[in-house]
Amino acid sequence: MFKPLMMAHICPDFLDMQPGEFVAETKYDGERIEVLVSTGHDDLFTDKRITAWSRYGLERKLPTHLIEELAKLPCGYYDGELLVPGARSYGVKVIENASLLQYHIFDLPELDTLMYDNRRKVLEEICRKSKIGKMVHLARSIKVNSWSEVIDIRDDAWRQGEEGLILKRTSGLYQCGKRSKDWLKIKNLCHAVLTVTGFVAGTSTKQNRGPFAMVRLRDDEGNVITVKTRNTFELQRFEQDGAPDDEHPAIGRKLVILFQERTPDGSYRHPRWDRWENE
Repeated sequence: MFKPLMMAHICPDFLDMQPGEFVAETKYDGERIEVLVSTGHDDLFTDKRITAWSRYGLERKLPTHLIEELAKLPCGYYDGELLVPGARSYGVKVIENASLLQYHIFDLPELDTLMYDNRRKVLEEICRKSKIGKMVHLARSIKVNSWSEVIDIRDDAWRQGEEGLILKRTSGLYQCGKRSKDWLKIKNLCHAVLTVTGFVAGTSTKQNRGPFAMVRLRDDEGNVITVKTRNTFELQRFEQDGAPDDEHPAIGRKLVILFQERTPDGSYRHPRWDRWENE
């Protein structure tokens, strides 16, 4: 049965930390995957059954070489990233890349009553005894003592083309299905300036409410995207104007967005509101 994965908050621009309070792990640019290794045959390749799910609980079929490698692990749940070395996340689902797929393990959701340090020791011992390492790897973990050390590791990761870092609190528990500040993500983001063309009505849900919960934007190439309204203050500004959507004063204004990268089809990966261009 799928266990909902733990998620990370965005790291602030500065973090006051105690020596050894956090570790830094590579933030891989792939597909987050949970793997269950259990007893039973899996397509006759091994004497184990390998079941994989995406972060949203959708079952994911893995290639034979990963099934055989993952079967070396003892039965249990493993949290990690499926990736193609040197490729972006959209390369993970390209059929031609199937033989290049690797899986990097970084946590054990089943041991959710243990602190990170203890879970990591168990994971390291599992990986050592299982003799993995060809296509299944243990993710790197580096203890950090100061924010300046984090910046140095972050910059080195970016120079090597990595997406960024995940800072994990060494005393933190694995919180299935939760977005916890015990995990903080640092991503290499880009900026772009797009034009507001309209709005998308929100719903009554807590995360996406109000008449202008989403803003529709277009770039100079004609690509159209939507981003969430940044905060309650911006939402109230829209509502106070009181104009119909197509006559709203914000139509035509320039908005700066943050995004991870441009995809081959021109889309923006993980776009989010940054600021108005002239404010």
